[in-house]
Amino acid sequence: NFDDLNSQDPDLQFSAALYFRNLLSQGINTPISILINLGIVPRLIQLLKFSSSPQIQLEMTRILTKLVSGTHYQILFILEKGILPIFLQYLASTSAQLVKAKIIQALGKIARYSTEFRDLILEMGAMEPLLSYTHSCINQSDESSTVKAIRVISIFCQGSPP
Repeated sequence: NFDDLNSQDPDLQFSAALYFRNLLSQGINTPISILINLGIVPRLIQLLKFSSSPQIQLEMTRILTKLVSGTHYQILFILEKGILPIFLQYLASTSAQLVKAKIIQALGKIARYSTEFRDLILEMGAMEPLLSYTHSCINQSDESSTVKAIRVISIFCQGSPP
């Protein structure tokens, strides 16, 4: 499936993405370190950044959201691969709301882990697109997404991690 992820065929990429997302959804002992050690993180980020397929974009955000649930080292590794600017670019774009929702979930997980990560996210300008997304959710009467976005805003405003 690693070869499929590296394929130029969007169908194979999507199939590989589903495989890796399902692998990460196996329960308590998710293989985050195994996937990081396989070297797939740069490819996931590349596919998120350059794919024109909304399905692939959504799967990449789902996988990356699961990967940022790991340890400090694992989160730092993913941040060092350049995910934050891409997340913020999507958040400020006209991308699908579901992709934005997963990105907001990922940003909340990263920010909740440490004030260092939270501060980095804020320094990169995440609050404005997050507030814009929240406003959009309110205008669309999307209560569930509004609540989730407000939770992330509250994480951004905390003085120290919970």
